[in-house]
Amino acid sequence: MADLPKIEIRFDQCVDQDICDSALFTVSGRPMPVEVWTTDAIESILARVLGKTELGAPEREAILRYAGEGLILECLKEHGHIDSPLYLTSDYLFRRPGMERQVLRRAGLLP
Repeated sequence: MADLPKIEIRFDQCVDQDICDSALFTVSGRPMPVEVWTTDAIESILARVLGKTELGAPEREAILRYAGEGLILECLKEHGHIDSPLYLTSDYLFRRPGMERQVLRRAGLLP
């Protein structure tokens, strides 16, 4: 895994505010924004943990803000580049037991 120079990642906005199933991030040193998508499978798992059948746009945005930044950093560390769009998938998000709760906690959706 390569050491990264100081990289700034900033959440810009959801692509569609009413749905927020994808978001744009500015990454320092990159001329174009990086788009990060959530997936139906991930949403279903996270909604279940929250005791819901589906997530709303504010919940998706909170998850994308936190997990999107982590996914971008991981891609840079592992591969040295980003192929936009990126997708939140189970191999990234649920690599360790209990990761779904950690993501929801860090996104401010669980105490």
